[in-house]
Amino acid sequence: MHADRLDNQAAFDLLAEPEHQRLLYGALKAANVTRYHPQFEDCVTVAHLTWLAAYQNYEPELPANLPDFRKFAFQRYSQIYCANAVPASAST
Repeated sequence: MHADRLDNQAAFDLLAEPEHQRLLYGALKAANVTRYHPQFEDCVTVAHLTWLAAYQNYEPELPANLPDFRKFAFQRYSQIYCANAVPASAST
């Protein structure tokens, strides 16, 4: 864990960028979690915390390795959501 990455606001500022929002919501969509899902807000909160953990635990320097970090974060999302994916018919 990088000591300089313990600033949660910096992590969430990075997450607020449109391309990172697309990454987050794309991972939710891949797990069939849409805004109509009964636990959508909870899933978004978990995704935000997953982003924070990925940000804090990513070893290479940022922002120099940002493209690789995006892949790393998406893998973290996928580990959580794809393992617990909701069937499409159950999310409506």
